[in-house]
Amino acid sequence: MCFNNNTLSIKTEHDPRKLINGIQQATLFEQFLALARFSPILPIHDLSSINWDCTWFCLGNDVETPSCHTSFTHNSTFSWASKLLLDELPLLSKLQLRRPDLYLAEWNCVSCGLAPETWSHFWSCPTILPKLVGLKEAIKQALINILTSHDRSPSDGLSATMLFDIDNLDCWLTQPSILSSLHFDLLIRGFVPSSLFQVVKSVSSPPASDSASITTSPTS
Repeated sequence: MCFNNNTLSIKTEHDPRKLINGIQQATLFEQFLALARFSPILPIHDLSSINWDCTWFCLGNDVETPSCHTSFTHNSTFSWASKLLLDELPLLSKLQLRRPDLYLAEWNCVSCGLAPETWSHFWSCPTILPKLVGLKEAIKQALINILTSHDRSPSDGLSATMLFDIDNLDCWLTQPSILSSLHFDLLIRGFVPSSLFQVVKSVSSPPASDSASITTSPTS
């Protein structure tokens, strides 16, 4: 297939509709990343530290409801997850900007009263941070339990090396993410780190010997 105009000629062996769709999706993704709210994650994105395919899958996936059915619970969950990802949670600091007539500027975090209620404050708030640490440990243990029970996991459980790799991922750090590292604050917002994806893939992928037996024809 060949597309022509006065200045450009494009030849492709693929479905032109898929080509145009891919170009459109790439353009929209570029516009998405260009939003000012995402400027802090651009260095992390540039280092390929975010697995975007997995991020989008986790954002919209609903394993409990068939695709032909409507799930109001899933819709509510998707709305909440989208607000997290887009940094649109109605925190007090945002409400003070939107409705200064209702939310006084001098009001601080409703949990500790020590500082304005912003997303970054949560990671130092003496009341909220212990709960986030508990959530992190619960998520980490749930991940280990899922991987341990996976049908492709070793029959004797995850190795000490694998458990060490999981436990030492940067995404479990409760300090706010820095320019080169994705921490728990971005993980909880829905950004899936490439390092976490690789660890999960190394456990759930078939062993090399099994893959070889699948791809190699038996000898006579």
